[in-house]
Amino acid sequence: MKKDELIALFSRYGYKIEEDDDKYIIFSLHTGMYPAIEIVPFRNDSTNEIKEKKESYAQCGYAVKVSQGTTIEEIENYLFNGFFHVETTNKRIHQKYESYTDSLMEIYEKDHTNYKYIDIPYSKEYNFEKESDSQSLVSSILSHMKSKRPLLIIVEAAAGFGKTSTAYELLNTYSDIKENVRPFLMELPVGGINLV
Repeated sequence: MKKDELIALFSRYGYKIEEDDDKYIIFSLHTGMYPAIEIVPFRNDSTNEIKEKKESYAQCGYAVKVSQGTTIEEIENYLFNGFFHVETTNKRIHQKYESYTDSLMEIYEKDHTNYKYIDIPYSKEYNFEKESDSQSLVSSILSHMKSKRPLLIIVEAAAGFGKTSTAYELLNTYSDIKENVRPFLMELPVGGINLV
């Protein structure tokens, strides 16, 4: 594991270096209610020193963790899960989806288990050129969202054609995902752009 990659990773999550030694690096995070310390060991012979550092920072009121990860990927997964609470977020996504489908099915006096998303035909443009696509609309959007480059995907349709339902279907696909990705669903104001 390279030190510069590790430092860059922790800085992306808002951490600052407290101590930098050839045996370990200690990072601090001062956001939220509880200041945190993450100790990342580089050598196995530093166990006693790390134990002392952990106790010392804990006595100062820090929440202290010693990293168990041995690769950048493992540590990044640990940080991502710690910040985004993947399991809890997945449950919230599922609840949000159920709440939305319940509200739709309430009209018919049925619960969300009777809801079924209906695929509709659609046309697709990329760089102002029409493309054909045999996938469902949700699958097509998901395949584009997996791209590593930045994209802007716009779904246009008249009122009642299912734009919101499509957005909720996309959201729901993330309710079981364990990857380092989290969706954000934002409802924009009705009537266009509000300028302030």
